[in-house]
Amino acid sequence: MNALIFGEILWDVFPDHRTIGGAPLNFGAHLHRLGCDVTLVSAVGKDALGEESLAAIKALGLSSSCVAALDYPTGQAVVTLDETGVPSYELVQDVAYDHIPFPDRLPCSGSFDAIYFGTLAQRASGSRSSLQRLVSAIQAKTVFCDINIRQHFYSDETLRFCLESATVLKISRDEMGVLAELGVLEQPLNNTASDARSIGLALRRRFPQLEQLLLTLDADGAAVWEAETDTLSISDKPDVAVLSTVGGGDSFGACYLRHYLAGEPAPVCLRRAVTLSNFVVTQLGAIPDYPPALCDALGLEDVAHGNH
Repeated sequence: MNALIFGEILWDVFPDHRTIGGAPLNFGAHLHRLGCDVTLVSAVGKDALGEESLAAIKALGLSSSCVAALDYPTGQAVVTLDETGVPSYELVQDVAYDHIPFPDRLPCSGSFDAIYFGTLAQRASGSRSSLQRLVSAIQAKTVFCDINIRQHFYSDETLRFCLESATVLKISRDEMGVLAELGVLEQPLNNTASDARSIGLALRRRFPQLEQLLLTLDADGAAVWEAETDTLSISDKPDVAVLSTVGGGDSFGACYLRHYLAGEPAPVCLRRAVTLSNFVVTQLGAIPDYPPALCDALGLEDVAHGNH
């Protein structure tokens, strides 16, 4: 299994420390840890943070061959956490990931099982153009889009590109309202897991390539709707002590995609994705080490025993 991951690399700057992040990097790192081959397409600056970024990418086991070093500053997000651990971000603009170039040479002869992207790296025309070229050129069977809306850094154009491209679409509870604003939903939302079916049906009518819709609901768990069979699967509600939600959604999406590419049924993909995200939110850091018991629970015996 191999996947191309497109988007931002940035540093999350907390009050007392900083960590490398960005949803695509977090997603790609988890996907790699779950046993997939990952190609990361992004950009960093020719600055100290850029050098640290490249070292951190290597430490995560990812290749930086498609990560450009540009004459723009490396991305940063100033992070604050509320009393429940939910992050808010102040994102710096006109940084390297706003200018991601189309890669000169892709591994795997440009053939990938899946491509992943979100909305933040589409806020500027340079990266947006590169992404659109990649999606068109690669023709991956699975296009996994986590719209992952950040503040005002999205537009009708970027959201519609996501909806027109995605075969698997992941949205959060907060992002349901944005889709309603776009006018793609024809009935009111209940703010529950059952919304996954109503949203999925509404989207499928307009975007027939959509195969599955993932809906994350924070403390209420998650749901997946399958277009072909009009089937809704709902997870159990998490029962964990949340330390930080940073990286929780990225680990959920990566784990779901890994098992989806392996041909697992949607309920199995969902259960394992929730298992991983439940672990990640109990840890500090978006990409914590996986204990062997977690790998076993995820059906990753080879990973658990150090064979990947």
